[in-house]
Amino acid sequence: MKGWAEGAQEVTDKINAKYQRQAWLRQKKIEAREEQKRLDKIAREKMHSDAALRAASDAKREIERQHALAAEEKKEMHERHEMAICEAHQRAIDRFWGIPTAKEKERRLAEFLRRQFEARIRDKRAMMVAVGGEIKVSKGVAKSVPKQLDLPLYRIKTLMVSGEEMCEDPMGLRRPPIGQSPTKMLQKLAYSVLAIVSTVQAITFRDDGSFTVVQFADLHSHNGGPFPSCSGLTDEQKKYPCSDKNNTQFMSNVLDVTYPDLVVFTGDNNDAGAWLGVENSVKHFLQPTLERELDFAAVFGNHDEEANLDRDELMDVYMKYPGFLGEAGPSDIHGYGNYILTIDGETGPEFNLWFFDSGDYSNFSGIDGYDWVWGDQIQWYVRESKEREAANNGTLNSFAFFHIPLPEYEIMLEEVEISGLHNEGVCHGALNSGLFATMVERGEIKAATVGHDHCNDFCGNYHGIDLCYGGGTGYDGYGCAGTPNWARRSRVIELSDYGRTIKSWKILDDGLLTKIDEEVLFSEEGGKVDRSKRKRVEKIIKELRED
Repeated sequence: MKGWAEGAQEVTDKINAKYQRQAWLRQKKIEAREEQKRLDKIAREKMHSDAALRAASDAKREIERQHALAAEEKKEMHERHEMAICEAHQRAIDRFWGIPTAKEKERRLAEFLRRQFEARIRDKRAMMVAVGGEIKVSKGVAKSVPKQLDLPLYRIKTLMVSGEEMCEDPMGLRRPPIGQSPTKMLQKLAYSVLAIVSTVQAITFRDDGSFTVVQFADLHSHNGGPFPSCSGLTDEQKKYPCSDKNNTQFMSNVLDVTYPDLVVFTGDNNDAGAWLGVENSVKHFLQPTLERELDFAAVFGNHDEEANLDRDELMDVYMKYPGFLGEAGPSDIHGYGNYILTIDGETGPEFNLWFFDSGDYSNFSGIDGYDWVWGDQIQWYVRESKEREAANNGTLNSFAFFHIPLPEYEIMLEEVEISGLHNEGVCHGALNSGLFATMVERGEIKAATVGHDHCNDFCGNYHGIDLCYGGGTGYDGYGCAGTPNWARRSRVIELSDYGRTIKSWKILDDGLLTKIDEEVLFSEEGGKVDRSKRKRVEKIIKELRED
């Protein structure tokens, strides 16, 4: 029995020892896990600490960089401020001594050259190039052209009278008595005005006494890019592909069915969406006109300067193209693009086209909103009008183009019937400067057309002048989806009997190029004017859109 008991005790001891060892191993594993957790925690804390140190270091470097940039910007601002002060002082000195600025010198010389040249070619009937006496005719027949342009102090040996070709020697100026070369400043001035001189061209009525103008309003050309096109489409229009190319395709179609004598772009021709540069944008939307070798003119709107060029620089871009008849206009009045185009008949001037720069936004203290045609522009109009009246023994019938509508566009809605649609508030200039009253007093402008409000395309006769909208042409500007079957459109203006009758209508981009609202706006034979289809506006929309 004793031997068995000892054996059993021995077995029990071994089992206990085994359990104790297992318990010890479990404890060691627990301790090892705890130690690993502790080490992991230390590692994480170290990692977070390192990250915090790196973040702090990066933040410190960023703060130092920002301080350096701020210091550099402050330095540049200080330098610009000092430069501005110096320039202001210099301008004050120049004003005191009556010395014009460089830009004013350039504009004055340009205006002088333009007037001299215009006086010498008043009887020509074509676009021509006169280079050292050689005459090239691209349209019509040239009666005469001067071999060179003689000036009191300078002589241009090589003259370019085309927006396309450059002079053989654009610096070819000399003082006739001595033959000395002019200074670099005079060379630069002469070179810069050649483009302006080149735009002075005679435009004429056709043999049957007709002349057709096509107006394209508010293209807002983007020339591709990330900015949205084709906004404000109707549900029906959304079924078909649409892009920036719809602009040029519609213009091409209109020009093919009308083949006008003049194409007029009435502002907001491009905007901030011209991400590839305004030069490319202008080239893009002019392509249909240039391909057909048509003459064209333009005014600026409130969006044209939003890309990378100012108005004066924009005018230089337009002047590079053949067929552009516009010009910057006088330097001593507001705006760029105040000018007159005279349409000649068989015996001389018969009709005037007036172009005004209506500006963009008011910078007049205390007056917010859109800009207007300023008083000095109106004085220029009166002065030029009276000069032409004296030269022609009477006023010529005329038509006016600008971008921002006059306040009278809204005022007349309460008093007269209109043709076309009034779909949005009239966003006129913030100040009534009196241009309309002046036009009524002068009595020569029979109608005017504008852009700006894309969803308006009406005409109304107010105190003897038809005030019209072109209607939005461009697919890159806002559309009028709320109006059933609204299509982009273009206004056509047809002069007949050498401007004694003015007819107008609109062409729709509806797939059929539908002609709508055809009517006589003015006729010296009063019986031809029929306004019976015009209607009074039931509700005048005065809510202004956000532009």
